[in-house]
Amino acid sequence: MPTTATVQSPVSDAGFSGCNPTQRARQTRLTFEPLDAPFGVVVRGIEWSDGPPDAEIVTELTRAMRRHLLLVLRGQISPSHEQSNRFWGAFGPLVMDTLDGQFHYSRFSTEKAVNNVMRDKQGGNLVVAGDDGMIELGWHSDQSHKPQFKTISLLENVRFGPGAVPTAFRDMYTVCELLPREMKARLDGKQGIFLDPRLPGPDKLPRLCDAMHPIIAAHPVSGRKVVFGSDWTIHRIAGMNAEDSEETVAWLRDFALDSAPYYEHFWQEGDICVWDNFGLQHRREFQEPGVERTMRLFEGVTEG
Repeated sequence: MPTTATVQSPVSDAGFSGCNPTQRARQTRLTFEPLDAPFGVVVRGIEWSDGPPDAEIVTELTRAMRRHLLLVLRGQISPSHEQSNRFWGAFGPLVMDTLDGQFHYSRFSTEKAVNNVMRDKQGGNLVVAGDDGMIELGWHSDQSHKPQFKTISLLENVRFGPGAVPTAFRDMYTVCELLPREMKARLDGKQGIFLDPRLPGPDKLPRLCDAMHPIIAAHPVSGRKVVFGSDWTIHRIAGMNAEDSEETVAWLRDFALDSAPYYEHFWQEGDICVWDNFGLQHRREFQEPGVERTMRLFEGVTEG
């Protein structure tokens, strides 16, 4: 059964337990119901307004994000693009409010050209299945091929017709925690060379990389460590020869497939998924033509 959320102060931004029991609990209007999955929780009771959310709501949702990684907002009205930005802007800088975001995410974005993305009337983006269906998206964290970490991603179901493919998620924090000691030592300090897999490769579009990130990376706020990137986005590992890099990336791919807690989300009407984009990867199978599948992209939160 859903439970009424409470906030206890002080709450560590990096954790979700050990709150001081002497502090008085303050009720919020949110309810939480675990998904039938290794992670994730259904959240009800969020209200959009013309101003930022209460500090207690921010604290409670931050704690829920740290603990559950995936929040499925369900049973509420759809926010406008501006309402969403005002609400989630309280959790950190919005991508397009930063200098890096304005430069990299606008000038070099390829999504509109290759991923069926179109503008909606409210100022956001819609990902729409076209006449030829939708391309498969391999395991990835949103915009990991850009220099700036995107820590929170948001996606809303607009239309999810019969036969529409689900969105799959997997937990890469757990993958990192299960890595053998020898592999952790091998990867310690190593940087991945990330390329946007939807762009031509370096043989056709010469460049060293689109971004570089640590293979074992620490969340910029919580500090929790994750295996960052996947064989879909990592071109190679800097400092390794080509053979060693290829073998290591392949080993990480197989280890993640075997070890990562996994969940497929079949969208319900009005669902808004909000997730820890740093620690959760997601993917989508190829979508056959002739199936309604329209998702609404909201601006995400970045490090800061």
